[in-house]
Amino acid sequence: MARQSFSEARIPAARARFIAGRAAEVLPRMNEGSYDVVLVDADPDGVIEYVEHGLRLVRPGGTVLVPRVLAGGAVADPVRRDAVTTAYRSLIHETQNSPAVIGALSLSGEGLLELTTVREVGGANTSAAGLRTGR
Repeated sequence: MARQSFSEARIPAARARFIAGRAAEVLPRMNEGSYDVVLVDADPDGVIEYVEHGLRLVRPGGTVLVPRVLAGGAVADPVRRDAVTTAYRSLIHETQNSPAVIGALSLSGEGLLELTTVREVGGANTSAAGLRTGR
């Protein structure tokens, strides 16, 4: 579906790289600091680990996108305390307070969390290790 959307938008194939596979197996093998945008659209049970990998993979000033971060409204429900809901809450909270990223949360639909890595003065990238994501 992503390939088709890019094709319909007339984005040249050489401008995007689509990598299929299980996130837990693919992400650790990818090159650090090599991507402008990383979409973390994987098993929600591992969302924190996948976002950490995403932050490692993007270039300074790059963006990590996390769709469905509101978990169908569960994140806003204080009674919900399952592992996935708790992980999403922790991710939103910690990234909003992190000096390593600028976070933006879209409340439309299932929600979209956008994390853009911060560049220090002089262009050096702030380490994504500054995130305390409940681990």
